[in-house]
Amino acid sequence: MKKNKIILGIAITILTVIISSTFNWNSSKGNLLEVTNDELMASNLAAEAEVPQTVSDEPESRFFYNIKTRYNAIKKSDVAKAISINDFLNQKQMPPLNSYQSVSIIIVKDNKQTNNISLSKDGKLSNSQIELLKSADYSTNFLVRANYEKISEETLQSEYNYWSPHLSIVPEHQAEYLSDQEALSSYLEKGSQKAIISSMEDKLRPVMLYFTVTKTGVVSNVRVESISNYPLFDKKMVELINNIPGTWKPAKDSKGQTVDQELVITFGSGGC
Repeated sequence: MKKNKIILGIAITILTVIISSTFNWNSSKGNLLEVTNDELMASNLAAEAEVPQTVSDEPESRFFYNIKTRYNAIKKSDVAKAISINDFLNQKQMPPLNSYQSVSIIIVKDNKQTNNISLSKDGKLSNSQIELLKSADYSTNFLVRANYEKISEETLQSEYNYWSPHLSIVPEHQAEYLSDQEALSSYLEKGSQKAIISSMEDKLRPVMLYFTVTKTGVVSNVRVESISNYPLFDKKMVELINNIPGTWKPAKDSKGQTVDQELVITFGSGGC
């Protein structure tokens, strides 16, 4: 009996060792599989990193240009009949307010305020403001400085601030460039590149020039407002606009008569 117990004990011990060894082997096998998967993923990533990427030989153009009025356009016919600033200002752009405290209409020239100023006590135009706007010619630029009061939602106290939209008076039908836009872009880009050297490319600032499309559709009166920091480059830009190719449709007033209109072109290249 005692012998049988000894044999049974030995058998149990052997079985325990076998089970333990099998479990440890499976655990080690699982770890090996995990390492192998990680190594395979790393190998795949390394292989992908070595695949040469296709790069276009043609450099991406950073040239840009934009032709528009100097500020937000407003028709002369709308200004001429206005009796309040609400008649011609964009309602969606107005800040939340309770009342206007005072309103100044200031003529702007070459992006600078002039001494030609007319005042009113509120949003209703004064007689002098009405006369100023009626007498303003096409392409006149002006700003409206409107001082206003509003009630703070947090403190319920009055707060005072102002906003100053800038506007450009335009004809009923503005001048329009009728020729191919891509050809114009190519003309400006290639022409400007001739005046650029690599050492100055990243230092150039966008150039802004005024020019007039006459009632006969001819470009004239080209002048620089915003310079690039390089006079020779600015001079080249004036030359390009003076010789701009293509056809312009002149602007027309409310009676259908052709009129002159001043526009602004902003353009640059490279680091502009």
